[in-house]
Amino acid sequence: MNNKINILFLGGAKRYSLAERFIAAGNELDHQVNIFSYELETEVPIAGIGKVIVGKRWHDADLFDDVTFTIKKHSIHIILPFVDPSVGILAGYKKLNSSVFIPVSVKETCDLMYDKILAKEWFEKNKIPVPSDEMLFPMIAKPRKGSASQGIFRINSEEEYRIFQQKINLDEYLIQQYIDAEEFTVDSYVSENHGIIGVV
Repeated sequence: MNNKINILFLGGAKRYSLAERFIAAGNELDHQVNIFSYELETEVPIAGIGKVIVGKRWHDADLFDDVTFTIKKHSIHIILPFVDPSVGILAGYKKLNSSVFIPVSVKETCDLMYDKILAKEWFEKNKIPVPSDEMLFPMIAKPRKGSASQGIFRINSEEEYRIFQQKINLDEYLIQQYIDAEEFTVDSYVSENHGIIGVV
């Protein structure tokens, strides 16, 4: 690689300030950083600082091939996922191409954590506490493969549960006790040798 670094955001539409930081860090290291972002449309904030590539939807059958084509066409060196469905796609690509830096876990772990029911079972098996799934109201119903808080329902009574049950496929939802508390999100980067690189 020469002094040019091409970074591809997957679903990074609003990550303008992050793109600015990458470019500034590149300048400090005497590298030209070019930002690309894989989106559904061109009218997004990131277009003001990078090149937008109009791509496929996350559930499209030919998405993987399209992302692969994009990586090769634009000589991408680093890829960063910004929406949950893109993490598993990148984990699959990382398996095939180690020359592109992709900071995600192995595909099996990504797939496990994207499915909330499988993740809950893994947490229980490994003695990590999770909210109860007994019929204790209020309860919260989350799509097992949803993201960005879409499709979430709060169920306050048995009557609401009966109505909910008639409208959706229960196998596609994780239903647990609703916890009314402050929420903390912890993001961490861990090396392949299990060393902690950074925590936010």
